[in-house]
Parts: sequence; structure tokens; C-alpha cells
Amino acid sequence: AFPYRNASWKTEIGRWLSDCDSQVKSVQIVETIWGRSCEDECSGHGTCNFEFGQCRCFNGYDGENCSEIVKFECNYPSTSEEPYGRWGYSICPAHCDLTRALCFCGQGTKYPKRALPE
Repeated sequence: AFPYRNASWKTEIGRWLSDCDSQVKSVQIVETIWGRSCEDECSGHGTCNFEFGQCRCFNGYDGENCSEIVKFECNYPSTSEEPYGRWGYSICPAHCDLTRALCFCGQGTKYPKRALPE
């Protein structure tokens, strides 16, 4: 057995490990975490690509700094003749999440966050 760093190794492995210690070279590693910042930290509605200094907005937000709210309707636009929008496969009769265009059962129901089938 060959002792190396308080452990016993097979002779050939222990010698190989101890030879590695004599060949140590220093390497300088530079890691840039912050590059270009994003305007207003993407308004809390997106993530910043620090390499390019651009926001990637979460669903439902848009603009240079993700401050513009984009509304996605769950139904077709309503008119005076069709106040709930024209008929489609599904009409959202409950809560419409305007950031995702998804229809949920809504508050006051047994499962308020359950998506309604299309």
C-alpha cells in the first residue's frame, strides 16, 4: 500500500496521485457575472440577458423594460350583438387570466385555479 493524503492506495495509483502534486500549475479564471444591465430591472416582469442588456418579458408583458401589459382575451371580441364574443369551441364563462388567455373556474368555486376544458 502507498500512503497518499491520509489514505492507503495501491502502489501504482498512490505514486501516480503523488506525481500529480508536482505538476500543479496556477490558472487564472475570470468570470463575468454582470455585463450590461437592463432598464428598470425589467420592471420585475421579466429576466435580463446581461450579455446583451435586453429584457425577456414574462407572458403577458412587453416593451423594452417589460412594463407594458399585454391582454390576451379568452373569448373572441364581444360586440353589441354578441356580448360574450362569437361562438367558438369554448367560451370562458368564468375567470379569464388575461396574461395567459386561459379560462379558470375562478374565485368562489371549489377549484378556483383549475383550468376549464376547451
